[in-house]
Amino acid sequence: VRDACSAFFERFLDETNAIGIHCFAELHGTQELTKKAKRFILKKFSQVAQQDEWLHIPAQKVVEFISKRNLVV
Repeated sequence: VRDACSAFFERFLDETNAIGIHCFAELHGTQELTKKAKRFILKKFSQVAQQDEWLHIPAQKVVEFISKRNLVV
């Protein structure tokens, strides 16, 4: 079930849901989806940071994302 959910989320990963998918993947220990969502967030950071999800993440997550060397802004 976890793998099926991961595959579904991966297909629909976009700027509006990337943070939620990343958090879901971390919570459920799906390493590949966690990595893909994080890469997506870092690559599309300007667009992701404009979404409502960005306003609801904990400060530690903000620090995690903005401290990465491969952040694209």
